[in-house]
Amino acid sequence: MTPREESLLRTLCYSDIFDYPLTKEELWTFQVSGHFMDPPVKPEDDIQNKHGFYFLQGRERIIEIRRKREKYSQLKLQKAKQLSRIFKLIPTIKLIAITGAVAAGNAKQDDDIDLMIVTSRGWIWTTRFLTILLAEIWGVRRRPNASDLKDMLCFNMFLDEDHISVPSKERDLFSANEVARVKILWEKEETAERFWESNRWIIKYLPHVVVQLPPEADQPLVDAGPFHQGGPLQFIEYILQSLQLSYMKRRRTNEIIKHGYLRFHPKDARKWILRKYHERLKRVGLE
Repeated sequence: MTPREESLLRTLCYSDIFDYPLTKEELWTFQVSGHFMDPPVKPEDDIQNKHGFYFLQGRERIIEIRRKREKYSQLKLQKAKQLSRIFKLIPTIKLIAITGAVAAGNAKQDDDIDLMIVTSRGWIWTTRFLTILLAEIWGVRRRPNASDLKDMLCFNMFLDEDHISVPSKERDLFSANEVARVKILWEKEETAERFWESNRWIIKYLPHVVVQLPPEADQPLVDAGPFHQGGPLQFIEYILQSLQLSYMKRRRTNEIIKHGYLRFHPKDARKWILRKYHERLKRVGLE
């Protein structure tokens, strides 16, 4: 097997998990090997291309799947942009971004919208409380165990500004792809730039990724002056932390709750995605 084919196969094996064929440009951007060469004009043993998309042999049907999901994702992205404006009322939010399927342009029609929020130092629990309160008032929060998820906002990750780098033990191909596809809705105080700088480790797995910074930072609607760590209002954070932890106590599943880092993913996608990736590598003779 040539280096070109191996590079293409590794990249396509990963995207195939999500029924997502890649364009030539995307093959370059998201390649998982450092030995990339141009895709073949003619199909090779395990690779096909059609209508400008590359995919594994026999998987032509995923072209139409991608086209449909791209349309759904664009609609959800526009809705998220509109809804995210209400959270500018919360002075301790420094960045809001879309993650997951919508960010990747691969959402199903009935999917919710995953959001990541970066908060001011020492105000993560207050920010979460206010965010969920506003979402409840507007009727756009995805509730646990809800059956109708379409276009609801799922606040699955809160990070304070000192914990925006993915933990070392979670730095792998899965996390690199998740970070690379993050779409920032708005930010302030150069938080987006610091987020990307703190996660430069992704180039180990995706050496050609180029991140996109927002054209300009947003101006806060509410002065964040009183909300600095150790300030006179800090007692609010302690109260809201205690209340939320008490509420969660009997409802915990696989959530990760650490100092400066809250992640609410009841199901760990990393394990099954990487398992399917290695299954595909074996199928094409790369393992």
